[in-house]
Amino acid sequence: MLSALNQTHDDRYTPDSYTKLANSLNAFYEITQIDVLFYSFTGVLVYRGDIITDNKVVQKTLDPEHFGKSIIFPIILNNQVWGFTMCSSAKSSNHRIQVSKEYLSNLFNSHFANRQDLTAQVLEPLTDEQLTKINYLSTLLQLKSSANNVLPIATAEDPQVRTSTEKFEAIRSIKEATNYICENLTSQLTLSTVAEHVFLSPSYLSRIFKKYMDINFINYINQQKIAHAQRELILSRKPINLISNIAGFSQTSYFTKIFKKITGTTPSKYRKENAAISRIYTIHHTLDWPENASVFDVSKTFFTKQNLDYYYESANGYLYVNSIGDLTDANEKSGWISTVDGRQPTNSADLISTKGVSVVQWMYVDFR
Repeated sequence: MLSALNQTHDDRYTPDSYTKLANSLNAFYEITQIDVLFYSFTGVLVYRGDIITDNKVVQKTLDPEHFGKSIIFPIILNNQVWGFTMCSSAKSSNHRIQVSKEYLSNLFNSHFANRQDLTAQVLEPLTDEQLTKINYLSTLLQLKSSANNVLPIATAEDPQVRTSTEKFEAIRSIKEATNYICENLTSQLTLSTVAEHVFLSPSYLSRIFKKYMDINFINYINQQKIAHAQRELILSRKPINLISNIAGFSQTSYFTKIFKKITGTTPSKYRKENAAISRIYTIHHTLDWPENASVFDVSKTFFTKQNLDYYYESANGYLYVNSIGDLTDANEKSGWISTVDGRQPTNSADLISTKGVSVVQWMYVDFR
């Protein structure tokens, strides 16, 4: 049925029509300065004046790592879902989103004004919750065409069953999961609770998390929680049992066990040994971290996003950060140090790969 539907649309919407659409979308970009693309469920991608049908190029272009964060508007053609437009949302306010929707509606309506057999409609943009539920449904009902056009139902647990959009869906789910974890560190997070939030099975979330983040899921949660506990131990005088509870651990003994495993020391000793630290910046690992980046690479990006000025220099092959924000080194009496997954590394931050790293922290310490 799907192939027949696509063929019907192809019969009435010619390659020349896609060229005209490409010109119209370019005009939209020139006026709004919002990067935009259109993808038809017939497999045609219109982007920056190009008509793309190669599956590999289509998948690469639609990849969030390439196109960036976006707003998705479904397109209806003759009462059937025809495809969607994606508009970059990096610098878009709610007002600009609504204006974009109205502009796109006028664009598609005028595009088919002379075609009595075709009418188009631009729907409201999909919300994050809707996209998450679509991802959930796609995971449950991944379809694979057979020779007799039977579409069998398969589960996401079968490694042989993959769709061309698996990476797109996996990345979206992992981003939602990491955001949820970092925003709920004071809760008793588990693989099951996070999986339920992103509408995935625990085993499937665990697998794609390891695949794309290169980090064990449970280890990632523990690293984020302990990093949060380190801040509380250093910057507050709260009792350890209260900090354990704040970090989402039901038992202080288990908290102490995990804390020592990650940092190499107990919470009480850690607090005593780091009493001279007065400020901490915590950088959680997300899929925004570039592949093959160093700890210093992701740190610079973080400082820039937080509008923090920073200065560094290199001496004898070792990179040294002199200042971050309003705090700078003071004649070697105080300065900045970094920790990676709860411990201070021996190598320079620019020489440490972020592969397998869960969290980075920068701490301002009085060396005296």
